[in-house]
Amino acid sequence: MSKLKQLMVQESTLAHLSKEIGLGEFLQLGTGERKNHGADKESILADIFESFVAALYLEKGGKENMIWDYKSQLQEYCQAQKNRVSYELKRTIRVGHQQSFIMEVSDEQRTFRESGKGRSKKEAEQQAAAKVIKKLGISREEGDK
Repeated sequence: MSKLKQLMVQESTLAHLSKEIGLGEFLQLGTGERKNHGADKESILADIFESFVAALYLEKGGKENMIWDYKSQLQEYCQAQKNRVSYELKRTIRVGHQQSFIMEVSDEQRTFRESGKGRSKKEAEQQAAAKVIKKLGISREEGDK
């Protein structure tokens, strides 16, 4: 599996795929890059293929399927409210070689306090932030403003 992943992100593979579908024809290059045959450079062809795949993903509904960063959304919402968010480690649980964390998120204005559990502190913070977002009814659009 790792060899397949390595092959899929390899510059030469991406450049080859870009050539296969003719993406080089759509490049708008500066005079110097055109003189240096920039439309044939692997690095440029690989970059345009990555951009094409990303644009296709976003155009076909990928935005709705992306993993949402609840911490950032909560942070943006609170900043708009002139409020501050803080996270605090409440507990570390160890069972054998496994550990999990309980993190608490709260705000300066004391409008919320929630905890989340995860295998990492970051995951626990995301869980806690997700609970606050759900509880407050914050939509994605509000977090994007």
